[in-house]
Amino acid sequence: MSQEPNILDPELERNREFLRILARKHLDRRLWSKIDPSDVVQKTLLSAHEKREQIRGSDPLPWLVTALRNDVRDAIRDFGRIDAKERAFQQAVDESVRMVHSWAVADVSSPSQRAMKQEELLRLVQALVQLPEAERIAVELHHLNGWSVAEVADQLQRTEPAVAGLLHRGLKRLRNLMQESE
Repeated sequence: MSQEPNILDPELERNREFLRILARKHLDRRLWSKIDPSDVVQKTLLSAHEKREQIRGSDPLPWLVTALRNDVRDAIRDFGRIDAKERAFQQAVDESVRMVHSWAVADVSSPSQRAMKQEELLRLVQALVQLPEAERIAVELHHLNGWSVAEVADQLQRTEPAVAGLLHRGLKRLRNLMQESE
């Protein structure tokens, strides 16, 4: 993985882990050796940093999610691997981004409720990144990407019972970490 410089704007920087999870979700794991999700996130945050005056005063999350989606699409296109299967994958990515974006910035009755929802989302992201890698990947693939246990087992090259164990332990740790951060 490439080393990431610290973005000075803390309002943008605090979204790094959330964006990294989205990037991993939207980049087929088989491409990670060619397109590092952290590099895509870095590009998104650098673009946001350059445009911070345009973003300032409003919630940066919708802008960041849209920019990340475009950066993921550009990275795949630049890699030259857009074929029929990847176009279908890109449509799935777009749908997933719309779903996550609508959840992250859903209209609520007040700005304070919206801020509370985003803080809860950031707490979840911070808890996810604290999980051991195998548990985190299993939880992300199964619960965020909607993969079956069999698909996760195939991707991780483990048995279905082993993946079930990873999911069980990962969710238990996630609950504990979320309770600790309250």
